[in-house]
Amino acid sequence: MLRIIPLLFLLFALSACPYQSDFPLDVSPKQKADSSLIGTWFSTDKSNFETLRISIHSDSVYQVIRDGKVQEGDVISKKTVKMNGFVSSVGNRFFINLERPGMDGKEQQKPGKSYLIAGFEISRGVKYDTLRTNIVERNSFASYEIFKNSFGFSKTFTGKLRSGNLIYDATYSASYIRIVKK
Repeated sequence: MLRIIPLLFLLFALSACPYQSDFPLDVSPKQKADSSLIGTWFSTDKSNFETLRISIHSDSVYQVIRDGKVQEGDVISKKTVKMNGFVSSVGNRFFINLERPGMDGKEQQKPGKSYLIAGFEISRGVKYDTLRTNIVERNSFASYEIFKNSFGFSKTFTGKLRSGNLIYDATYSASYIRIVKK
């Protein structure tokens, strides 16, 4: 019985991790950068002092700078992560393919590129706009599902989305607001 407790803890710890894909949903960006994403977005979670600064990096690529606070024990420190990404559409849903930096913001977590895939939607308001993000969780894909290219990944991703088998990571999913300037 005592051997099962560490195993259960490990399974729980591994169950809520973002999926890191070796490939984006599209081989290259197909959509021009849209100004509706541009700006500074503030987390709606009062305990999460996080902002996203989204700007246009190139014709169809965004730069996303996440400023947040990380608590490790009694120490709270600021952490900034810079990522570039582009938008892909699957059916009527939009996803951003964010090239993932390593822990220090410079090196990759693993050799080669890896991507976080996040679904998003924007709601327009009178006083503020709302951006809701849903990071795809690692458990959406079985360990034997190994992809050789973006086409294979996108085909499997689309099938899982249509069948309702994509799992979103509640830990990394968030809601943000942007003040509407008049």
